[in-house]
Amino acid sequence: MAGYQLFIPGGDSNKLRIGYATSKRGNNDYIFVGARRGFIMRAVAVGKPQPSRVEEPSLAAYAVLRQRGQRYVCVMESSGNGSAAFVRSAFVGRIPRSKNATLKLFYKVADVKKFKAFNEGPKQMP
Repeated sequence: MAGYQLFIPGGDSNKLRIGYATSKRGNNDYIFVGARRGFIMRAVAVGKPQPSRVEEPSLAAYAVLRQRGQRYVCVMESSGNGSAAFVRSAFVGRIPRSKNATLKLFYKVADVKKFKAFNEGPKQMP
C-alpha cells in the first residue's frame, strides 16, 4: 500500500492476513485483519495513557482470540527497560463479520508485575 510499510507476522502461514501498517508520513498507523483496518489514533483508551504507535511491529505479539462466537484481534507490545520492562501495551478489537468494516480498537497499558493470579490466596511465610 502506498505511503505505508506493512508488517505481516508469519508470512504465508498467516491465513487471516493480520498485521501492522506504519505510516511513512505522520501518525496514521493501523492494525489490519484482511481488508479491515483499525487506526491507532482512533483507539479508545482504557485508562489514562493515550494510544500511541507500536514502536517495533516486528517485536509485537499478534493473536486472534475467540469468545462466544466472536473473533478478536490483539496486538501487544512490551516496552521499556529496567523497571519499565514489565510494562505492556495492547490493542484489542472485535473483528467485524463484514469484510469492509472498520475495526474499533481499545488500548490499554498495564504493569504486569501488579497482576495477581486467579484464585491466588494470601501468601504465608514458612
